[in-house]
Amino acid sequence: MLFLFFGILLALFQLLLFYNFYWKRRHLPPGPTPLPIVGNLLELGKKPPGYDIFLKWREEYGPIYTYWVGEQPMVAFTEYSLINETIVKDGDNYTDRDFFQDFYTLARGKNGLVHMEGQAWREHRKFLMNVFRNLGVGKNLLEQKVLSEFSAMCENIDKAIGECPIGEDMEIISHLDLCVGSIINSLLFGYQFHGEKTEEFVELKKILNEYMYTIGQPSTQFLMSWWPHLIRHLPYFKEIFLEVQRKIMRTYAFFKKQIEEHENDGEYLGDERLDFVSAFMREIKLRDGKENYDTETLYAHLLDFWIAGQETTTDTLNWGIIHIIYNMNVQDKLHKELDSVIGSNRQITLADKVDLPYSNAVVNEIMRISNVLPQNLARRTVQDVHVRGHLLRKGTSIQPLISCVLYDENIFPNSRQFLPERFLNENGTLKRFDEFIPFSIGKRFCAGESLARTELFLIFVNLFNQYEISPPKYSEMPSKQQNFGLSVVPLPYKCQIRKRLDSQKE
Repeated sequence: MLFLFFGILLALFQLLLFYNFYWKRRHLPPGPTPLPIVGNLLELGKKPPGYDIFLKWREEYGPIYTYWVGEQPMVAFTEYSLINETIVKDGDNYTDRDFFQDFYTLARGKNGLVHMEGQAWREHRKFLMNVFRNLGVGKNLLEQKVLSEFSAMCENIDKAIGECPIGEDMEIISHLDLCVGSIINSLLFGYQFHGEKTEEFVELKKILNEYMYTIGQPSTQFLMSWWPHLIRHLPYFKEIFLEVQRKIMRTYAFFKKQIEEHENDGEYLGDERLDFVSAFMREIKLRDGKENYDTETLYAHLLDFWIAGQETTTDTLNWGIIHIIYNMNVQDKLHKELDSVIGSNRQITLADKVDLPYSNAVVNEIMRISNVLPQNLARRTVQDVHVRGHLLRKGTSIQPLISCVLYDENIFPNSRQFLPERFLNENGTLKRFDEFIPFSIGKRFCAGESLARTELFLIFVNLFNQYEISPPKYSEMPSKQQNFGLSVVPLPYKCQIRKRLDSQKE
């Protein structure tokens, strides 16, 4: 009997090996060998955020390979030419979202734009893009909103400088957070985080930071990939799921309050272009809650927009300041161009961009080297597709790793060095790269690209026109450690901030 028992165990073990090392991988591009159950999550978790391991796998297996998140395969596209010939030229076949949407549906109910698929995604994306265009995104109205919030931020920074003992180090993260948060909130809800509303923002930002950190952890990724309908009930994973859900519900409570205020004042029923919530509530009434135009979908859209519109922009701005602190010669060149072209502390506008090639190069290099999304939102194939000799079945999860393109040594030599000059031609004009795609490309490129680019340029360039930012005197130098959640977040840091006076520019 004992011999039979061990014989069965041995047979099951051999069957597991056969399934794990051959059967489940037989129709997929080659890649790192996955462990049973956990896949390649241990390798990904060794050195987050994962840039190095993705590039290492590309060297070993080529530009297309398969890695495993738990028992779910992810086919990685890691070169620009491959991403362009698939995601762009054959884009209609790569518009579905990955398997993670099951987890999000369980955690928060209906999905927002990020995880929608098919006709619902097409309809809502078109509607949302039209709404934001009407609210000024891509137009002068957005520029005015950004510059107004930048002015409010400068008032807060100047006040902090005045209250700070002379020569003391200061933090700037909270000022940038509040500025970007006010911009996105004005578009979504129609008001800024000024005065007493500041504490409201601080609480909301804290919840979202915790949510994004939890979502990005390997244990959560495992839960998301391995039958979440079942795994979420098991010890340990149950608490992770409930923690994610609690963060979502606390965020939704904030949204609910704003939506109820819109309902009570009734202004959303008019034709005025007030804010996103007003526009969506009008559409709910017009469509009688059909076609995913309902309050639950509105909550999901708002969460997606808050995360996409806030976190990645402030992370990029803060990484930019950190890189400037480590490369003060870049700030000297930046100030020289600004003093020559602008010549005063007036606000710089988008109309000035064409005359500021070095400033543009600095902002581009900040976006490239910050590389705040090591893994983009994955997609699924809509039908069977052939890619460079591989047949990828319908429903295969595709990961276009933009991070590998931005760190591609063949395109951006010395890619881990902060070198704004790489974006300049020999004659000093701005150099363009097709491969510079920080907002992704294809049918599902970032819907907030226009907003983010406007914010990054106007806030960053105006900030350095108004201030000189230098290494801290009494604190440690800012850390370059990359704290990974859904995006790569810099650790808190301090620096020296000094107002640049007109007399210093003459």
